[in-house]
Amino acid sequence: MKKQQIYILIALAVLGSILLGYFFMNSVVDGKHNWSESYKRDSKEPYNNFIIAELLQGFGKGFQEITNNTLVEKLDVNAENASYVFIGSTLYLDQENTDQLTKFVANGNHAFISTTRFPNSLYDEIGLTDCLSTDKSGSYDFQRNTSVVMNFYHPSLKTKKGSNFDFYYKNELDNYRWNFFQNIEHCKTSESYDLLGYFGTKSVNFIRVAYGGGYFYFHSTPIAFTNFQLKEKESFEYASKVFSHLPEGKIYWDEYNKDYHSTQGNRDRKFSDTPLQYILSQPALRWWWYTMLAGLLLYVLFRARRKQRVIPVYEGNTNTSLEFIQTIGRLYFQQNDHKKLAVQEMKLFLWHIRDRYSLPTQTINEDLIKRLALKSEVDKEEIEKIFNEYNHIKKARAIQADRLVKFHALLEKFYIKSK
Repeated sequence: MKKQQIYILIALAVLGSILLGYFFMNSVVDGKHNWSESYKRDSKEPYNNFIIAELLQGFGKGFQEITNNTLVEKLDVNAENASYVFIGSTLYLDQENTDQLTKFVANGNHAFISTTRFPNSLYDEIGLTDCLSTDKSGSYDFQRNTSVVMNFYHPSLKTKKGSNFDFYYKNELDNYRWNFFQNIEHCKTSESYDLLGYFGTKSVNFIRVAYGGGYFYFHSTPIAFTNFQLKEKESFEYASKVFSHLPEGKIYWDEYNKDYHSTQGNRDRKFSDTPLQYILSQPALRWWWYTMLAGLLLYVLFRARRKQRVIPVYEGNTNTSLEFIQTIGRLYFQQNDHKKLAVQEMKLFLWHIRDRYSLPTQTINEDLIKRLALKSEVDKEEIEKIFNEYNHIKKARAIQADRLVKFHALLEKFYIKSK
């Protein structure tokens, strides 16, 4: 391939990645707002948590954000009537931080967790996995719709009409995956939890689980607490009722575990603190980045193919020994040398034994005859006749044509009967 063609391919790959990036950018950002579900505390974009965090700051007795440290470092297990709050797509907790959170709740505190994927490790720890879903992948059951009506089971919180929640994407009503707990009402350990809220007729999305001296609150639809939803009065009132279940104590807002962290030594390093922080935190730019990397990888793979001249195909070596023996045999036949012709026929016979049955013929003995009889399925006596007749021919000075014919008949009989 010429250098000019290579440069054209590179330019097309870069241009394609830019166009794809622009496409994905416009699929999420409408020029005014970013419609991705980021659940960031300090963002005022539609599906983030600025309003609910501000609401909780005025609720209870103190508000502490966990932004740069693990729960082990920041969550006080000896606190009294305190609450841990997490609202996001996924709660990333290793075993050490899971243990810290369960100790915090067991000591009489509360934890409110609302995610789009339930944390399996935490549910396993408190013995609730079998109650939530038969799916071990961390997925809720769900229904797709443009809107749902959420309500409470408790008479003092339940309203006649409930609270309506619509999903908008780029200012247009769109279908959304509304998660709920699958078969939670049939859980065998029903004494350990309470059903608090639902949407539709029976899709439970809010439960309370007793653990030690405190409670875990799990909510399966975190989008209900985003800025876009809370701008409506009935949605704001719904959120207020949800958090009224928490005691009026200190609140720990967990922003840190919304992102995955890799451990280095004794310190946790946030993946979002790398130079790729902004690109990977924005869905549109993230897709552009992955597309560009994929294009570059494809180019490298195709260019890495080894270039070389076509290797000619040579025919394999052929064994000409058989042809040589046959040629010599014809020569002796023309000369009426019957003994030499018999010797050539014997050479052909021995060659046939080596080629067909993979038997060595350097030494003619009883063992060879037995093995040949077994493999060829010809009677041992007939094979012995061949070798006995040949021994007589070999000892004679010359043989007559009738003896040659007799020897040939023995060989021909073997060839016909052999397998």
